Amino acid sequence: MKKLLLISVCFVVFACKKDTNNDVPTPNTNEDTSLYGNMSATIDGTTWSADPANVNCVIANYGTGPYITISATRQADTSSFNFLFPAFSGSDTTISFPASGSDSRFVGSNQETFLMSSGSLYVSKSVSGGIETYTGNFSGNFESIINSDVKVISNGAYTAKRLL
Repeated sequence: MKKLLLISVCFVVFACKKDTNNDVPTPNTNEDTSLYGNMSATIDGTTWSADPANVNCVIANYGTGPYITISATRQADTSSFNFLFPAFSGSDTTISFPASGSDSRFVGSNQETFLMSSGSLYVSKSVSGGIETYTGNFSGNFESIINSDVKVISNGAYTAKRLL
């Protein structure tokens, strides 16, 4: 019995041995930036821009879809834009807000959500090398969903990409 206890203790001691590997992980310097995009706008007179790695484009097929979503986030304060609209044929389209089946919103740094109540979103798409690219511009009035605050958005421009 003592022998079994000694074997068990030795097993636990060696199994719980402290890791002496102090290597710091090396950051990935070969990150693929080919799908990075950009988005910028002027919000109530102040320049806003997203982090290039946080500009995304997704196509989802649900409800009466498919729908295209273009989103962008600024990491510094987690503010973001999100545009949702029906997929379209052809190379470009303009969506005037308010628009049925479309959604355009800005979420501020305090997480307050503003919906585009009037304005427009222009979208142009192209395909090259297996990448679909959406470019365009936007402007309008965005109203708070919790109070009467309005954000005036102007000079909005973006490029968003997705793999086909």
